[in-house]
Amino acid sequence: MTKLSAVACATVTLAAGFGLGLQAGSAQEAPPVAVERVDHISVFVRSVEEAAEWHRKLLGTQVPAFSVPPRPLVFPADRKWDPASKPRYGHIALQNARIELQEPVGGDSRWREFLAKNGQGIEHLGFAVPDVKAALARFQQAGGILLMGGCEGCTAHVDMRDTLGYIVELQPLPRR
Repeated sequence: MTKLSAVACATVTLAAGFGLGLQAGSAQEAPPVAVERVDHISVFVRSVEEAAEWHRKLLGTQVPAFSVPPRPLVFPADRKWDPASKPRYGHIALQNARIELQEPVGGDSRWREFLAKNGQGIEHLGFAVPDVKAALARFQQAGGILLMGGCEGCTAHVDMRDTLGYIVELQPLPRR
């Protein structure tokens, strides 16, 4: 091998190695979502009153006040849910957690769909995050499907059942 062909071979090898290194560096994973805390566990039920009463009897918790969201909810256009549907909910306070009971109100909805398919049960985990839009983008990048919300200043419900096994609710940290 001549001195020129050895230099050419080394140059090609170095360039190929450098190119592969750049590709490997660009394939790095996106940073994880900054979760401040698990805010709540959401359970979809047929009756919030009955579920709250069972919590009182079995766990000694207080029966909460029940309410509905004060504003209309935001559903993606491809969902065939009644735009006026919403949950009636109450929060069961435990020493180290909060259980959010939700019952369907109105027509076709994610609440009715879940109950028809699964019966009563845990539907999502709520995470408090510093930036809902950034967290939503990261979950969608990983294959998550927006189910509800995602608007400026509101929560986002993202279906991550194929990867995490549950739906995620992203909500802003409380303002201080």
